[in-house]
Amino acid sequence: MYQDGRDKKRIHLPTRLINVVFTFYHNTIFGGHLGINRTQSKINEYFYNPQLDQIVKEKVKTCKICQMSKSAQRKYEGKLISIPVENTMNTLFIDIIGPLPRSKQGNKYILISVDAFTRYLWIHPLKECNSMQVIKNLEIIFNNFSTPQILVSDNASYFTSKEFKSFLFKHYIQLRHIPAYRANGNRAERFIRDVTTALRCFYHENQTNWDQDLGNLQICLNTARNSSTGTTAFKMMFYHDCNNALNNLWDIHQFISNNIHPNLKKENLRKALLNVKKSIQANRKRLKYQNHKHPYKLYDLVLLKTHFLSNKVNKFSKKLAVKYSGIYKIIYFITDVTVLLQDTKNGEVKKVHIIDLKPYKSLSVKK
Repeated sequence: MYQDGRDKKRIHLPTRLINVVFTFYHNTIFGGHLGINRTQSKINEYFYNPQLDQIVKEKVKTCKICQMSKSAQRKYEGKLISIPVENTMNTLFIDIIGPLPRSKQGNKYILISVDAFTRYLWIHPLKECNSMQVIKNLEIIFNNFSTPQILVSDNASYFTSKEFKSFLFKHYIQLRHIPAYRANGNRAERFIRDVTTALRCFYHENQTNWDQDLGNLQICLNTARNSSTGTTAFKMMFYHDCNNALNNLWDIHQFISNNIHPNLKKENLRKALLNVKKSIQANRKRLKYQNHKHPYKLYDLVLLKTHFLSNKVNKFSKKLAVKYSGIYKIIYFITDVTVLLQDTKNGEVKKVHIIDLKPYKSLSVKK
């Protein structure tokens, strides 16, 4: 027996039995996989050992079930990686909106395409969401505006199919995919919000008419001043203001003209690029830097955040699913914030953003 200064009697626990007691007070339903302090409190109520608190602390920290089931107390976003594109139609970002209500013209999806330099936007309605429909509308852009060198998309099946890759190979276009579940890495994502907001404003009552005036919506967004470039996408693409019905009616351009003189075209693009670089620097200062410096190194063991979907048929709820899976090993840093992981069990390789990672703690690996 052990008696402390408060006249509280406890059983002296031999070191070889600590694991047995810990398993009962932590791993069973009675223990509940609680945190360090509460697990220590339960065990210290009846047992004593000079090393007990430290051993319990290490065991709780390295409990695999706890690490997989509990949310990360800190997420590491990494520093802002944004490299400005310096030429028109060098890089094209694409994404899909939908499914939407089937329109009277039979359309159900929208293909969003954005030029990375000018921020010029193309809006194309789609009857079906497949590679053939995407290819058909991309060819319209390529035939009228030129072929980009790089195409950036998410990992949807219609952007990863053999048919789609063959189409890009025919044009010698590099295909780049953003990490899964990191939609903000796609510049088309901002325009998706703008387009869906506009459609909601005009067609919330007659939702089957949403594709009636997409051309004017495209002009609307392309003639809006972009905060990054400091000018409009239309003017960067065509070097003059866009005409419209009111301009034609009142002949406004005879009084006010913001067209760019041919000799100043290069200077205007240079200023736009400088504005983009300033915007990137401002965003880096605005973001919180304490979450930018991540602890991950090459060959570290980590857990990967899960993105399960609930399934009533299989009686599966994502609310009861583990939050992290693994164990994975970091085998390559593509950028400061994007890594390649290898599953330590089956060798499968995945590309992910570091915000979805959680350091794996093991008793056998001391850091």
